[in-house]
Order: sequence, then structure tokens, then C-alpha cells
Amino acid sequence: MGSGWAIWPVLMKTGSKRYGVHIWNINSIAEEFLRILPAYRDAFTKSCEKVRQDRDTLYRGLKDIPGMIAWPPDANFVFCRLPDHAPGARDIAGILYSEHHLLIKDCQGKSMPESDRYLRIASRTSKENRHLVKVLSNVLSHGRKEA
Repeated sequence: MGSGWAIWPVLMKTGSKRYGVHIWNINSIAEEFLRILPAYRDAFTKSCEKVRQDRDTLYRGLKDIPGMIAWPPDANFVFCRLPDHAPGARDIAGILYSEHHLLIKDCQGKSMPESDRYLRIASRTSKENRHLVKVLSNVLSHGRKEA
């Protein structure tokens, strides 16, 4: 149904024969995807394994930062608690973005205790993950208190 919503305005403008058919019946993109999916099974499996390896390497790097607590991930991100001496999560996220062009998610405002101490860091490539861990470690070691 998701692809139907994207296609519906085009069908209405072009006067397609499918105009007047419920949008949930417009599933040719999904049908094509399912038809060709088996041909890419090995590539997909290898890609998933690479994503897991990169994510696990990011996790190990983050948990090795002094004072940082990182929880073992099940998705493509790592959930972390900042060291007690560090500035708040929003400040850290601001520093990483404004000074290093790195975007991470602070959890300030979420419905959990001390939400301003937590970060959600998405895994990217090995090289990008190593760079992020190095920069974050340096920012935390300098103990900056301002954003």
C-alpha cells in the first residue's frame, strides 16, 4: 500500500486506466520486487552480515570510551549513556554536528530517567564509525561544557 500512495497522484494526473481502482491494488512495484528478490539473496545476506560487523565494531569502540556505557545492539544503532563528567547529550550532539559535521541522536526529552545523558548512534561504514568514535572520544576527553 505504501507505494500506492506515492503513485496515486501520478495516475490521477495522467488519466491512467487504473484511475478509479483502489490504491491498495496498485502493487506492481511490490510484485516486481518479490519476483527478483531470490536473485539477490546471496548479496543481501552478505550485506546484512557486513552491516552487523560494522555495527558491532562501532559498539566495541563506543564501549571502550572511558566512562561511556554502551548496550549490545540488535539493530543498526548503539544506545549509549554518556560519562558522568561529560556535558549533556544535546550539547554533545551539537558539538559533533557543528564542529565535525557528524549527526547523532540525543535522547533528551524522551520518557526515561536522565534522558539528557543518552545517545542513539547509528552505524555507518567502518571508516565513518571509526572516525565518529575518535571524534566523540576526543570531545569527551576535553570535557567541554558548552555547545
